[in-house]
Amino acid sequence: MADVTISGLTQGIPDRNTAIIPYSDGTTTLKTSPSGIVAASPGAIIQVKSFTYTAKFLTTSNNPTSAYYVDITPTSSSSSFLVTASLTRSCDSWNYGPHFTYLDRHINGVRTQLYYTRANNWAGSMSDTWNNVFSIPMEILDTPNTSLPLRYVVSIASLASTQSAINGRARSDESSIWGTSTITVREIAG
Repeated sequence: MADVTISGLTQGIPDRNTAIIPYSDGTTTLKTSPSGIVAASPGAIIQVKSFTYTAKFLTTSNNPTSAYYVDITPTSSSSSFLVTASLTRSCDSWNYGPHFTYLDRHINGVRTQLYYTRANNWAGSMSDTWNNVFSIPMEILDTPNTSLPLRYVVSIASLASTQSAINGRARSDESSIWGTSTITVREIAG
């Protein structure tokens, strides 16, 4: 039997502040909470939030520009968050510098960079790198130690004001969607 999380108990239950929770080894334990929410066992997934971005996003900014995000409010300040993102990416102009992809955490508008990757443009004789669309996976375990609402954001930036895109070719005159991008956040009990 898998671990079970019980939450949101109502007044109709005789004692809404206690519950017996079975564990995978067949034993049980009594967990209580003054708020009436039963605590999850450490390592259990408490909640999952996910977003699939299906539009094309294009920027020429040198600074990280937010493309898409997920909001989640921690159940406990001791929780960790497994953040997984995958995006379809392209960048233009083979003779310019790298393009960046970021995964950030925002708390009350304060940005903390958790992860980034740098994609160099192709060098050589290629004259149309706009056709080169590639996938970037990102994953990180974050422990923000807060109960404040969190926003996990995927952002992109490019150098030399060249075009950088998600879900399509890095051309402003091209509107075709060439893929989708996702972000999933799992809260893990501490």
